[in-house]
Amino acid sequence: MADPHYTQARSAWVLARAGRRPAARRRGERLAARARQVARYDAGAGDAAVAEVTTRSRFGRLAAERDEHRGRWTVLAALVEAGRLVVAGPAIALSWAIYGTWYRQVPAWGPLRWRTLAWATGGVVVAMLMVAGVAWLGGEIPWWGWWLLAQPVVGAGRAAWLAYAYGWEAVPTATAAARPTPIRVRLGDAPALPTTTTPTEPVAAPRIRAVRVRVPAPTTEKRTTK
Repeated sequence: MADPHYTQARSAWVLARAGRRPAARRRGERLAARARQVARYDAGAGDAAVAEVTTRSRFGRLAAERDEHRGRWTVLAALVEAGRLVVAGPAIALSWAIYGTWYRQVPAWGPLRWRTLAWATGGVVVAMLMVAGVAWLGGEIPWWGWWLLAQPVVGAGRAAWLAYAYGWEAVPTATAAARPTPIRVRLGDAPALPTTTTPTEPVAAPRIRAVRVRVPAPTTEKRTTK
């Protein structure tokens, strides 16, 4: 069974462009591990005997990759993650919801396209500006109102970034070519073939070749015997 999400191709695409960025390497390594898991399940081998080793997460890199004052770095990493949730928690959840919904519908909708999501982000920006204009006419907008208006914009934009960061550019657009061509069987309703056909080009009469044959004529003279 072929992988409808092209995990192997996407992992190679991400790793080829990761460079020294640990976050990109982690995404590529996780996609590669997922591709190997899919291949094992298709072959009936089940889970791997050893765990996959990938680059540490952002929290792990900030908290554990320090030899000195590890406790302070752990607290700092926790504060950074908590700040992200406070500032853009709903937007992050919305971006993963958009990405996950399209991911599950890839066989029906086709592969994710960050350009499509970017155009959708533009539409969300226009809609939020219209809402902000109406709210501004009714009175001054509080700071938390601007925060609420920013969440859909950030969420849609981050969904477009996720589609690019997880290597969907490596997936070809025309996936229909890989699908098997349906076989059509017609029973009884096919028109009968004509008994004679009319030539589309003039046909010349065939030439008859004359053959001369010499046949000796029988003699009429009587032979005399002595």
